[in-house]
Amino acid sequence: MIAMHSPSGSAGNKYKHTISRNGMKKKLLIYLSDGVGCRNFLYSNFLTLAASNGFEVVILKNVPFDFETRGCRVISYPKLPVPAYVDLLKGIKSNAEQNLYARKFNNDIYKRYSFDRPPSNFKDFVKKTFKKFELVRATTEDGILKIEERMYSAARKSAIFQSFCAILDEEKPDAVLFANQRAVTNIAIVLAAEQLGIPSITNIFSWDNLPKGIKIHKSDYYFVWSQYMYDEMLKYYPRTNPDTIRITGTPQFSSYNNRDELTPRADFFKRYSLSPDQRYICFSGDDFTSSPHDEVYLQDLCNEVRMYNEKNDSNFKVLFRRCPVDHSKRYDSVLEQNKDIVTRIDPLWGTAGDGGWQSSYPTIEDNLLLKDILFHSELVVNLGSTVAIDASFLGTPATYVNYQPVENTNWDIKYNYKKIHFESYEGLTPVFWINKVPDYQQVLHKVDVGDCATVLDQAHLWAERIILHPIENVHQRMWKEIVAVTAK
Repeated sequence: MIAMHSPSGSAGNKYKHTISRNGMKKKLLIYLSDGVGCRNFLYSNFLTLAASNGFEVVILKNVPFDFETRGCRVISYPKLPVPAYVDLLKGIKSNAEQNLYARKFNNDIYKRYSFDRPPSNFKDFVKKTFKKFELVRATTEDGILKIEERMYSAARKSAIFQSFCAILDEEKPDAVLFANQRAVTNIAIVLAAEQLGIPSITNIFSWDNLPKGIKIHKSDYYFVWSQYMYDEMLKYYPRTNPDTIRITGTPQFSSYNNRDELTPRADFFKRYSLSPDQRYICFSGDDFTSSPHDEVYLQDLCNEVRMYNEKNDSNFKVLFRRCPVDHSKRYDSVLEQNKDIVTRIDPLWGTAGDGGWQSSYPTIEDNLLLKDILFHSELVVNLGSTVAIDASFLGTPATYVNYQPVENTNWDIKYNYKKIHFESYEGLTPVFWINKVPDYQQVLHKVDVGDCATVLDQAHLWAERIILHPIENVHQRMWKEIVAVTAK
């Protein structure tokens, strides 16, 4: 059972910050530092609910692209850098937390969350040497606190901190909401809010973020996905006041119960020149870091689909949707060789800058496209992402690939599903498993004859464990907590 916590607690009474608006609306400042944050809060009913809760929303924008503001005022992030020393200490803090968890919980898999690359130049070498030295002292609870205080001290001496003190003092918001807890650019803002007595609220972005050690900064309140994540917060950050952790759910899946948005099958198939007499398997690609040999998995799927069709006189084909930030050509030869059975449908994301997660953004149209692809597919194939949960909300089963496609001394699939966030489905079998390439034949047979109910039931149990339901009410729950936090 989900244990909901009272929105009124001692943490909300400590603020010296008071605002007299003579009956005017209260003000929420929301900081958006990436495209997914825009999707979670702008492409939803979050802004619509602001007015009904008596709030004006001001958007602090730190993304290199424009978006629909829906009548909200927008403030641009100051053109001032985060000090390099702050960023370096942030990385040391995260690595120290991973090392501490490995020691504390006797599980070295926590260290696998670190993506440390070899130094590319002398300056990088110096940074990594300093980081290695600091980690020796930092990998204790007290050591991490000292690193954190050094990080905050350095940030308070920066021009960007002074700038945010001035911005927040001028705007006088009743609260500041962070769309994620990962961005180093959050730090100066949360410290400025603290200095001015303005409560900060931080949304925990993803299902794997807490065991990864990427809760970058402190906050007065936290929005978490579920009781499961609430317990994780106290496990990994035991000094956190339990009353400051508010179980709201996540915006990531909030639209999936709205079936009215789905494109009818005939229209969807016509739009993408799909064969109406075929059934489609969706291959959902991963980024290069998560799956460096994703193109091999796609080729294996094509081979197995072709083999299954020939043996069983069946009619499966493949829809390929790449990871939105993978702009590489690694799939090109596979797509060319298998154009008889693969249709490529690219994500409708925009890009600016280097095209990475920070500078890429989903469009409203892509939200609908992803739903259509998952809904009209018979199966989703992927390597360990939450797309399996996305698909389950639309009644589509998923399978996770779990075999080493090529020899690689830098990456091994055997560690992937040992990562801590996969413990969230312990005792369940919420996906089909491809432990070796021939396993596709059995999975395709189950899909062919409609024997997927058990896996889908288990996927729904998994979703209920890690996401507060109803999923569509997440923004209402967030606003309830925002109202409580800002009550005077």
